[in-house]
Amino acid sequence: MKRILASLYMCFVKLVASLCRRLKRQNKMVMLITFSDSPEQISKKMVEMKVTPETIVFYDPRLDTTKIAQNFMRMIPMTKKTLVSRIYHMCTAKIVMVDNYFPELAAMKWADGTVCIQIWHASGALKKFAWEDKSVLTRTKGEQARFKRVYASFTHVVAGSDVMGDIFKRSFLLSESELLKIGVPSTDYFFKKKK
Repeated sequence: MKRILASLYMCFVKLVASLCRRLKRQNKMVMLITFSDSPEQISKKMVEMKVTPETIVFYDPRLDTTKIAQNFMRMIPMTKKTLVSRIYHMCTAKIVMVDNYFPELAAMKWADGTVCIQIWHASGALKKFAWEDKSVLTRTKGEQARFKRVYASFTHVVAGSDVMGDIFKRSFLLSESELLKIGVPSTDYFFKKKK
């Protein structure tokens, strides 16, 4: 029953995405977040650098977003009621940033020039995840294909080191060119030089 519901959900997502893809892209960024550390640092850096495009943040309702929210951001809890809005904003954004696995990404076909950046919520890999998770082998071929489509939606993945880069390449089925080895936003403040 669970697999049937997941299939129906994905059919609905694909239908909405196919309609929204016809709409004009806008100069906005969309974030889908389940953890607060990296998004908080990114939002602070955006303010510091005066790079503040319209930003819509869909967040796990259990998160305390007080340290993330900025005046240029629209904060929307990720719920069933906001699903259509989430798909619409992803389809019409120039930048999509995510910090976890979101099945809706399997239905996304980005317009030319749109980037989807995976900022992954963990700084290291204490367990196997994504394609390296052994439970993937017990999933149906359809589920495995959906996982691959989600990973293929990432145009870039932020990595804090060569070691994490190699793990991301195996876990998300990436090439070296898709890695951004620029550090991890949630730990960048540890390396800030005092003036």
